[in-house]
This record gives sequence, C-alpha cells and structure tokens, in this order.
Amino acid sequence: MGKARGGKTMEHDFNIPQPFEPFLELNNPMGCCEWFKLCLFFPIAVVRFTIIVVVLLLWAVLVGLATCCAGDKPFTRGRRQFITCVSVPTACIVLLCLGFFCTRYRGTLHIMEAKELRAVVIHNYQSWVDILLLVYCFGSCVFVCKDFVRTTPLLGCVARAFEPIWVSRDKGTGLSAQIRERVLRDDFPLVLMSPEGLTSKGDTLLKFKRGAFVSGQPVLPVLIKYDWEAFNPAWTLTSKGFHLLRMLTQLYNSVSVQIRPPHIPNDAELSDVQLYCDRVRKLMATHMAVEMADAGFPECRALLKAGCCVPFHGHGLTGSIPELPAADGAMVAVAHTVPEELQSEELQEAASLDERQTIAPDGFTAEHFDELQKLFDRYDVNCSNTISQEELSQLMLNTCYVFGKKGMKHIPIHEVDERLASVASDIDWNYQEWLGWLQEAFPEIQTFSRSVVAAEF
Repeated sequence: MGKARGGKTMEHDFNIPQPFEPFLELNNPMGCCEWFKLCLFFPIAVVRFTIIVVVLLLWAVLVGLATCCAGDKPFTRGRRQFITCVSVPTACIVLLCLGFFCTRYRGTLHIMEAKELRAVVIHNYQSWVDILLLVYCFGSCVFVCKDFVRTTPLLGCVARAFEPIWVSRDKGTGLSAQIRERVLRDDFPLVLMSPEGLTSKGDTLLKFKRGAFVSGQPVLPVLIKYDWEAFNPAWTLTSKGFHLLRMLTQLYNSVSVQIRPPHIPNDAELSDVQLYCDRVRKLMATHMAVEMADAGFPECRALLKAGCCVPFHGHGLTGSIPELPAADGAMVAVAHTVPEELQSEELQEAASLDERQTIAPDGFTAEHFDELQKLFDRYDVNCSNTISQEELSQLMLNTCYVFGKKGMKHIPIHEVDERLASVASDIDWNYQEWLGWLQEAFPEIQTFSRSVVAAEF
C-alpha cells in the first residue's frame, strides 16, 4: 500500500523492502482518466516538446559562444552576466512548457547572506526539473557534474557555462579538494550540489554524501517539493521517455522551492564532518516533513542489476525485487560463527543464507562490518564507489581512530603514514579491494575483531 502526496492511497500487493521504496513509484499509475488526458493533449505535448528543443538548442549555442576560449580560469563578470541573462529566461520558458505555471519561491533573501558567507548550496534531488528550478533561482552558480557530460554534444556546452566541478565515477578525483577550493574562492559563484547524489520519489531523504560538508563552510539548504495528485514529476526507475510524455500532457504541475537560512557549523560539527552532514540532513527532513531513508547508491544499483523497475503504465513491477545488499551479507558471516543455541531470531534467519554470497571478511562482527562500510562510504566523497590514494589516507586515519576508541591497539599517525607509503599513487580500490589490503596492512583490526567475537559468544 502506498500514499500519494495529494492524499490518495493506492493499493498494491508488492512487499518492497524499505531501502528500495524511494526508487519505485507505484502511486501514480495510468488510469482511464490519465489515458484519456494523454490522448487528448498529445498535440499540445508535441508543441511543447518542439518549443523546448528549439529553446534548449538556442541556449546551447549562445552559452557555447559565451564560453568559447574561456579556458579553466574563472569567467569574467561580463561573460558570467551574459550567461545568466540567457539561462534564466531559458529555464523559465522550459518550466512553462512543462506546465509549471506558478512556481513558488520562498526565502530568496537568504541567497545574499549565503554569498557573504561563501556557503555551499545543497538541495534534495528528485527530478531533472530541479536543475531548471535552481538555474531560474540562482542564475550563475557552480554545479557538480558527471565527467561524461563534458564530451556530450550540446549538454556539454551548457554544463561548461556553469564552471562545473567534474566528477569521474571511474577513478577517485579528489572531489573534496576541488569543492574546498571553489567554495573558498570568491571569484567563483556559489557551489551548488545535492548530497543525495541520485533522484528518488521525494517522500524521503536518501543518505547524504559528505562532499558538500568537507570544506567546513556554512551550507544553504534548498528544499524542493512537488505537489501532485495523478502524476509525480520525480525521476525514478521507470520508462524515462513515457515519463516525459506524461509530464508534457499535464495541464498544470505544481512545485515549491523553500530556501532556508544558512546553517553555520558549530565547533563539534567542524571537528566531525559526519556529524555536520547528519545534522543538516535531519534539519532538512524536518522542514520537508519527510522521513530519512536508509538508502542510497547500493540499493539503487541492486535494483538496476536485478532489472527491477516500474513499467511505463505504473502498474506492478518488472523484474524481481533483489536481496538487500551489504549488511545482510555481514550478518550471514556472523551467523556461521555463532553456536545455534546462542543465535537470536535474526541470526537464525541469516544462517539459512548462503555464506558464499557474503562479502564480510571472516571474523568481523556485523557491528564492525557496518562501521567499515560507513567509513568507506564517508570518504568516497565523489560517489565513485572507489577510493584514491588521497581519500585512502584520510580513510585510514579515521578508521584507526574509530577502532582505537573501541579498544584496538593504538597505531601512531607516523606509523599509519609508513604503511600507506607502499600504496601506489594511482590506486582505484573498490570496497572489496580495500578490505583485502586492510587485513594485510593493518592486522590489528582483524585480530581485534576475532577477539571480540570470542568474547561476545
């Protein structure tokens, strides 16, 4: 059973695990009324789409000329003003063609305060329409873009107009350092990014990545909320082309954008980036009146790998619902190390699973496995699911600190640096590779985990 934001409750027979729910929208299926509306307004959709294509092409040409020969240096004031004068009307026209005739913006006065503080603008992420809303509101800003966009025809021209920070998902790129540099330089516009990193259906906040918070600068929360009854503009796992068609055949779409006052970190948040990240996430969820979902890239990847998505008509699911990733595997490893008579109900269920499917190193408890996974995700600031040498150094210092507080033998910082010295400068390790190296280079952690298992059970 699900509930649409407009108050309509939809019945469905699928038992979807909570971490997968944000990516599967089952509350706006195609009913008779929607099919009739789609057929009736299809000619309008064609006209709207044509206008959007023409406007976007013109936009790409104009900003392409504006950024020609600009290089990697900050744009001049005149060049940036021209891009803003072109981009804001373009965003407005496209939004109107998509049916957003009355977009409500609140708290825009906080933008000037954010500029004075050199705050990082962060927003919840639901749809590609979010980008248009933010361009219309902020004009000139620095986006964080995936690296493949750079070479994409037309789209690459538009992206370069916003002096982006390029993110590669194939290799660690030191994103935190790039963000810190851009944020602190007043010759660049405000940096704008989504800590979630991927879209969801909008009734929850996904896990936050730390990239927006590593600089220690204030953040400006921007809350985007789509008010809908029959059609949710959120970009979830479904047919993208049909989703766009449905949006174009809506006579009216509604959205509100609320800009909260800048959040200035206190001393505790400055000393603990994860605490800073978690508090801002909780603050945003409270003001949006939504829950915080324990979901992110691993859950979305699991759905894509299993081919699980909502068909274009919105009824049911295609593919199979996958098993929950990562944490269940750790529980399986623990279950096979505990005597049956001492197993809890949760461990008994885990013991029935195939131990070969686990990715937990032998001897780690579920608590330690979860801690290591969180640490890895925390320092994978560019969301590439790999870590570079720069990220590894910070990761290991924090890992030794966290496990030291749990009772592991203290390892001095200079000794950590010595063990890191043998690591190649061009590493690109995923989580599995890091765990393998960790057990060899830092055997204290593995020995500590086994002793805890023996003591607890």
